[in-house]
Amino acid sequence: MTPAIADYTIRRELGPGGVGVSFLAAAPARLGGAGDPVVVRLVRAPRDDLRTVRRVLEHIAAAAAAHSDRLAPILDAGHDGPLVWVARPWFAAGTLAQHEGTLNRAERLRAVIDAARAAHALHEVGVAHRRITPRNVALAGDGSARLCDPGIGHVLVPGRTLTAAEAKTSLPWVDPAVLRGEAPSRSTDIWSLGVLLLHALGARPAGPAAPQVQVVAALRNPPPLPVELASQEARLVRSLTDPDPGRRPRTAAEVAELVQELLSAGRDAPAPGPPAPGPPGRDAPEGSEGPTGAALGPPPLPTTSFEPLPGELPEER
Repeated sequence: MTPAIADYTIRRELGPGGVGVSFLAAAPARLGGAGDPVVVRLVRAPRDDLRTVRRVLEHIAAAAAAHSDRLAPILDAGHDGPLVWVARPWFAAGTLAQHEGTLNRAERLRAVIDAARAAHALHEVGVAHRRITPRNVALAGDGSARLCDPGIGHVLVPGRTLTAAEAKTSLPWVDPAVLRGEAPSRSTDIWSLGVLLLHALGARPAGPAAPQVQVVAALRNPPPLPVELASQEARLVRSLTDPDPGRRPRTAAEVAELVQELLSAGRDAPAPGPPAPGPPGRDAPEGSEGPTGAALGPPPLPTTSFEPLPGELPEER
């Protein structure tokens, strides 16, 4: 049964995401674009805990304070008792995950650059995205990309750096430090950008594996680099996914600049080394495909330790 969500006209269910369920809806007139397609995500606070509802809305407001034209804006948010909803634009072109094999190298690298710039905007207001995957990089009609749906599961389940629902869809893209219990941060998002870059460079997973197997593999080994990577490409991926956070680029803005240099340089000679399997997996398409309130986010915090924040939705179709 399709739920009623505020004054939105629900068109259809898009499917489950990391947590919650998302719907394609028509925006109400009060948002200034009556009938425009939007994605509305609905999550329920555990045990009807209104304190959790308040925390979720505060985190959404913090993320909404980030400003970047490469970040999918949070258009609206609210709650009905324990049910929290958050709306963002719908991107009819789909996501990076849905365009495997249809985008050229330059287009894929530009999407990584846009995702890095958007992540930097979140980091500057103290928010870690937590779920930088191809499914959360939407393609806009002008050829640019938008980073969507920062993670929210940790707010619904306090004390956990990664929920079971998030692990189900995002595990291959999560820094092993988070799997060991460290808080997601600017640095762990940079690690995820490294795996996103690896994906954009055409690496393919070795095959599906149970979450437990993926966890063990992620904890024991860095992302394997395919032999066909050019030397400059391999160096950059290794830098972003270095086990020592202090040796990674300090900011996602720096990551964007480095990937731009890679794009401008074109492709050079393959890196030496034996063949290796693809990256630690990638998300398969799942489901279908103005900020509100005052900016409540914390001030910027150090590179490797700040509290992560909000929402995650499935991709467009």
